[in-house]
Amino acid sequence: MKIAIGAAFTILAASLVSACSASAPPATVPPASHGTGANGLTAARYSQCDQGALIMQYLVSGDNQGNPDLDKNFGSYVGATGPRARAIADAAIEQCNKQGDDDAAAQATAQASAQASAQASAQAQASANAQTAQDDHLATVQQQSCAAIGGTINMFALVSNNRCRSATPDAPSGPSNTLCAYGDIYFNDDGSISQSSYNESKQNYPGCFK
Repeated sequence: MKIAIGAAFTILAASLVSACSASAPPATVPPASHGTGANGLTAARYSQCDQGALIMQYLVSGDNQGNPDLDKNFGSYVGATGPRARAIADAAIEQCNKQGDDDAAAQATAQASAQASAQASAQAQASANAQTAQDDHLATVQQQSCAAIGGTINMFALVSNNRCRSATPDAPSGPSNTLCAYGDIYFNDDGSISQSSYNESKQNYPGCFK
């Protein structure tokens, strides 16, 4: 996560103007954080925040070493020394650390969300694949069961709703000459022929099935 010093510290300009005076360090600087990093400054938790020495040098010399962002963000504090200079540098490092923490947290949240989404998608796909395999197996068993009694599959949107229809649906059956198409036979949940439905069809639509 490389950020130029201007991007890392530009957000400090407004807070330093209001918080830093000739007699006091910026109010946002936690006193207990001093001395934990190089040169007694706040420790930088991210590489782009490790600019304390550069800021301190600029405050003393006013030499931006070709980096105009130093003039933009810290030009009004050139000449600051001692505790005040450290407070200015500390404030910059602390603000940069906070921004780095916020960015890291946002990135972790985004990654967790992406992982959860990918996992949910994978689970949904696995469930869909399992349902497809189950439906394919059921359809195969239905086909075999129906063919065994001389019928063909009357397909519905859901495989479980399929019926076994006579191979001669337009043929009349019995004394009333009712079409065989009305004598569809139901399947059991495992795809086998329902015995009760078969018996009823044989009785009411004779000659339509074996």
